[in-house]
Amino acid sequence: MFFTLNANNAEKDTEREELRRKNQKLESEYAAALQELEQKKQEQANDSINTVIEKSMAFVNGMVDPLFITDENLVIHYSNDQFLNEMGYTREEVIGKLTCAQVNKTSLCNTSQCTIKSSMETHQSSIG
Repeated sequence: MFFTLNANNAEKDTEREELRRKNQKLESEYAAALQELEQKKQEQANDSINTVIEKSMAFVNGMVDPLFITDENLVIHYSNDQFLNEMGYTREEVIGKLTCAQVNKTSLCNTSQCTIKSSMETHQSSIG
């Protein structure tokens, strides 16, 4: 009888260990499936964002009005094709290298009446 109890305990231990291994495998597969799902969601979101950006850029580049975007130091980080054509620069010459004052050269540049600085401070559009 003692041998039978030990044998039953050993069988139960073996079964428990097998169940533990199966559970770990299932948890691992579940975690991998969740990670794959999250990655697919992120890829879809990125695709949607990229589509919106591409359409926006096509719209901006198709504008007949010159347009450029600067950072807080007035360094140009984006310009549409019309701006480059009118100013006679290439994108490589301007982007990240020149300020709007170096390109536009207006009487308001580098003064307290700078329209771009004013727009940044007031959060109002600047046209002109």
